[in-house]
Amino acid sequence: MKYLITIILTLNSLLVLGQWDTKKVLDQGRSAIYFDDYISAINNFNNIIRAKPHLAEPYFFRALAKLNLDDYQGGIKDLDKAIRNNRNYGYAYLYRGIAYHNIKKDLLSLKDYKQAIRLIPTEPSLYVNIGISYASLKKHTQAEKNFNYAIMLDPKKMDAYLNRAIVRDEMKNLDGAIRDCNIVIKHNVFDHRAYSLRAFIQFKNKKYREALSDYNHVIKIDDKNIRGLMGRAYTFYNLRDYKSALKDYASVIKIDSLYAYAYYNRSLLYKEIGDKNKAVRDLDKLIELNPDNILIYFNRGILRQDLGELDGALDDYTEAIHLYPDFARAYMARSSVYRLRNQSKKAEKDYRESLKIIERYKKMKSGDKSVFVDTTSNFKELIDINIPENRTMKMIKGRIQDRHVIVKLKNSFRIAFLHVDSLRAGKVQYYDNYTMSFNQKYNYQPGITITNKYLNTAQSYLKDIEMNLKKDNIYKSNDKELIQLIKLLGENKYKEIEEIYRKKEYSNNVLFEFIYAYVKSEMITYINQQKQNQKTILGLNNKTKEKKKITKIDYSEPISIYTSCIRKDPSFIYAYFNRANSYARSREIEKAISDYTKVISLDGNFAEAFYNRGLLYIYKGEIAKAAQDLSKAGEFGLKSSYNILNRYCRLDK
Repeated sequence: MKYLITIILTLNSLLVLGQWDTKKVLDQGRSAIYFDDYISAINNFNNIIRAKPHLAEPYFFRALAKLNLDDYQGGIKDLDKAIRNNRNYGYAYLYRGIAYHNIKKDLLSLKDYKQAIRLIPTEPSLYVNIGISYASLKKHTQAEKNFNYAIMLDPKKMDAYLNRAIVRDEMKNLDGAIRDCNIVIKHNVFDHRAYSLRAFIQFKNKKYREALSDYNHVIKIDDKNIRGLMGRAYTFYNLRDYKSALKDYASVIKIDSLYAYAYYNRSLLYKEIGDKNKAVRDLDKLIELNPDNILIYFNRGILRQDLGELDGALDDYTEAIHLYPDFARAYMARSSVYRLRNQSKKAEKDYRESLKIIERYKKMKSGDKSVFVDTTSNFKELIDINIPENRTMKMIKGRIQDRHVIVKLKNSFRIAFLHVDSLRAGKVQYYDNYTMSFNQKYNYQPGITITNKYLNTAQSYLKDIEMNLKKDNIYKSNDKELIQLIKLLGENKYKEIEEIYRKKEYSNNVLFEFIYAYVKSEMITYINQQKQNQKTILGLNNKTKEKKKITKIDYSEPISIYTSCIRKDPSFIYAYFNRANSYARSREIEKAISDYTKVISLDGNFAEAFYNRGLLYIYKGEIAKAAQDLSKAGEFGLKSSYNILNRYCRLDK
């Protein structure tokens, strides 16, 4: 059972602010936190920090917003700054302790809590969180003492009772744990957390009827409570009431069609009652949601084999092996399929490989991965989401615990010339319809911001085009070709574009070179995506071997042209960014990181550079660096950064 972190989101201001406007913006940000609008809150605090970086409160509240987005490293950095600006900011120590706990650094948590005690010794939440850190360190006696002290300070501190119940349960003091749950229920008969915890304790003691009654209370209070429905379904399963269990899993899926555990448990339940076709359908859905999951392919392979679909079973076992090359049981299972197909040489080869892997893992002193080597029982058991996550749970959750996550580099920037009037009005307006339609169709960024340095060049360039458009379509050669390129690019007519490239000689104008490099790069990307049916650029799978051999794509030509732009203008920030994207796509990761770093050195608020560099750090397995970059990208306005951060950079795993 997960401990209940206790937080306070309605703190009164601790500092007297100098200007009414500053206080107003701060209050707006705090209000946004209260209403769970964390991105807006961060934007508000950014404005204050830019204007008054010496204040502590904006950093503190921005940290709260980040912590609620599970950006613990970003939160810690902000709390560091809050403490630097005000060494006596007790709540900053408290929340930094909470952040450290969430990345499993409880010794650092306790160190911060010790400082907080000096400054806010009568804050009950502080002692609840101290107890949680002690409990995480398995020091249950000290944990219980701190929960007791929190209750002494505030007898109505319900989080203290609930966390003490969890600790007492782990200390085998079941009567004490139940009493704590009862106190919370007596205080508030609608506190579903207490019913859920009491149900879990009853379930552990095989008191399934009592557990069922409590789960019924949870669902009566909140009929969309997924944890309650999943717990009740698991209880029904243990009572052999499979029909009711299936009904609860269906309810969960209706509430959240992406909830992996429900599909997984339901598929295993269908298998157990003999409805293997429905079991396969649930696993099909899981693979659609999470195409990199080892266990789902393995279990579907077993079902397909049972159904006599040997080709499908073979494909699934092979995919599981691609995803995890040391998956001994998958080799064994594939060997059995080869034998059924009378392919004895392949069967023997797989069987020998499985024995070799098992022998190697037996010699290891430890190794979490060995769960995949010598047993399949872990993959056949239903999951109770109320217990601490084991490896199987993490694998099933896989990469779909966060919704609508697209793992893709932020797009390269392109020139989209703007009217002078629209620049004054602060509105983006494309000069020609082809550029506008192309950007709308592919959801591209609105183009690079034309700086003062390039504005005159752009205006002159546009005047030339306008003048020639009025002369019965008598274009200057380069202008005509450029407009053709934009039009053809919008229509995906890449062969025609290639023909134009072969005929033309581009000028030495840095803007024209930049456009030329962009078009060439996008053409290469598109052609290779068509060939490989590839939608993402990077396969961000934290594994030792890639699933499939990836053909290196040659972006040397656009890279060379971007390099020429940079030679002509070493401060042309977008040329560095676009070249970095080309390096990344051609798997020259270190060069890409170097260019993104250059962009950040030129503009410390360049969100897309932090975002893309963060993806590359994930690709390299440097998770701490990735988390820092994605935190910065989110801080500067890229909301999707937090989904990627939660999905790939959880340091508490």
